[in-house]
Amino acid sequence: MMIKAVLFDFDGVIAQTETYKLKQLMLMLDHFQVAYTKEQIFSMAGTIGSEVLKKMQKLFYQDAAFIAHQDEILAFKTTRPDLKALKTKNLDELLTVLKKRYLKLAVASNSSAARLQTALDSLSIASAFDLIASATDLGRLKPDPYVYQYAMAVFNVRPEETLIIEDSQLGIAAGKKAGAYVAALKDELGAIDQRGADIILEDIGKVVEFIDFINLP
Repeated sequence: MMIKAVLFDFDGVIAQTETYKLKQLMLMLDHFQVAYTKEQIFSMAGTIGSEVLKKMQKLFYQDAAFIAHQDEILAFKTTRPDLKALKTKNLDELLTVLKKRYLKLAVASNSSAARLQTALDSLSIASAFDLIASATDLGRLKPDPYVYQYAMAVFNVRPEETLIIEDSQLGIAAGKKAGAYVAALKDELGAIDQRGADIILEDIGKVVEFIDFINLP
């Protein structure tokens, strides 16, 4: 079976905004002396909005420091990052190779389509993608597989003809539920449990080798 489409998550795959955001959160927890592990914080990768608040309340419901300062912590917002500085290394080269192979490319993220369009424009890569699919706009967030199923339907490709590039547990679960191949891009701290993926890559450029492996007769 030949891969015909590659679907990219945004945060943690196209740009390292996931790591940036979670490291900022750890600084906030340090400030209020809330005890945590990196694995706890990185378990929130791929989570957005009110879901982050629910996850934190569940993680720290017995922590006295969190309880005392939860209003300040839950009001936490990251400073606006420089997206160009956070663009994933070797991404441009990968997109060039994939386009030369005439593969269909999409961004499929929990973020809104408006936010994704602005981010891709700022990174000067919007034209590389044939589709922007927003789970928020579609009304079904990962780990629901719908955003990936939607992209595959638009491209008229089957799950076994699709490679999804993810980083978070939620995204990996969504990709596997959609029936596609899933490659996980390892986070810089190695704190995300990515064992559900078909392969874990330290360099996004290795996606080409994985596609070639899948395409072997």
